[in-house]
Amino acid sequence: MTTFRPPYPLLWDSPIAQRGSPGIGSHGSYNPTGRLYFGMSTNFSNPSSAFLIHSFGMDAGVPGRAGLTLVITPIVDYSGFFYSQGSFASALTSAIIKVYVEETDESGNFVRGIDGNPEVILRQDPAWFYGSQTWTPLERGLTLAQPGIPVQANHSYRVYIDLHGEIRAAGYGGFGGSYSHADCQVRVIEMDATYVRL
Repeated sequence: MTTFRPPYPLLWDSPIAQRGSPGIGSHGSYNPTGRLYFGMSTNFSNPSSAFLIHSFGMDAGVPGRAGLTLVITPIVDYSGFFYSQGSFASALTSAIIKVYVEETDESGNFVRGIDGNPEVILRQDPAWFYGSQTWTPLERGLTLAQPGIPVQANHSYRVYIDLHGEIRAAGYGGFGGSYSHADCQVRVIEMDATYVRL
């Protein structure tokens, strides 16, 4: 078994997919403490949306023989502040932790990507008649149970812990409208990667 702790050897921050000029606050990663974070809000005046991914990655090595399964066990903390309001419109606010495994062959060619079980911190997309709501999820020392992944001998495997953030709302440019905000922090405390027999 290999146990990874901060700082993690691999980092990846996606370009932010956005439209309608949403407000993008502080976001990214702080590797010394294993922290992934973001803050963003929709545009109050017009339709807008944003989506981003921040990740830590680890090299899980090369299984030397056939008949093995890769078992991944991340432990995380998370907290967040999410808000949605609207009148005759919907507004999405969301944060999800995902485990992603990348497999390459002996020559370094990409073979496949495997998605693990997601941990939904929060995903709310209410269709408002009129109203608002705030959510403040909080977890400490949460183990993210993942299914075992059958592996190929002499292939390489990298494991990524991803934080996905997303917002979408109609703004208030006409009759009714909506607004959303998402602010989230995840601390990846550690991640175990073990090859075991099927």
